[in-house]
Amino acid sequence: MDKPDGLYVITPKQAIEFIENLEVKKFFGVGKVTAKKLNEIGIWFGRDLKKVDRFELVRMFGKAGNYYYNIVRGIDERPVEPSRERKSIGAENTFLTDLYFENDLKIEIEKICEILWGRIERSGKKGKTITLKIKFADFEQITRSKTIGFVESKAQLYTEGIKLLKKEHPLPKGVRLLGLTLSNFPEEEQGPVQLMIEF
Repeated sequence: MDKPDGLYVITPKQAIEFIENLEVKKFFGVGKVTAKKLNEIGIWFGRDLKKVDRFELVRMFGKAGNYYYNIVRGIDERPVEPSRERKSIGAENTFLTDLYFENDLKIEIEKICEILWGRIERSGKKGKTITLKIKFADFEQITRSKTIGFVESKAQLYTEGIKLLKKEHPLPKGVRLLGLTLSNFPEEEQGPVQLMIEF
């Protein structure tokens, strides 16, 4: 709710009201196509979705219909995985107006690197693959990746991000979102291994 670094607290007492007033396009698991289909039949918010019975949702969306029926009621039986290993660390920014000029895009890449490097340092992870995400005003999206040695500094992150950006110039249309992601972390080191010595 408060990207990229905000903290948004929803207490149990606030949950149902929050869900009912949330736009369906913001629900986890609802993509653009599904959101459009829901909007076309007059479902714009959680409170609208809540009025549709389970059978009708399953008829329209298959198994996902059950998920939509439950989630709008605050029901999610999936187990929480607090120790799930992160596969990537990223940061992105959406702009109020489209960006066209290379210098403006470089400035935004620098800001994103600042946020991302802070997250990388806090995670204690080192990655080898940098991915640039570019989303245009018409929602078309492209991603470009490069695998190098371990990224060791914010300056290196910025340099590689700019290289990926330059390969796309000249851009065909205005940019609405930029993002950078670091991935390809090494396997966690195993504990001590007992070596067998034969005489």
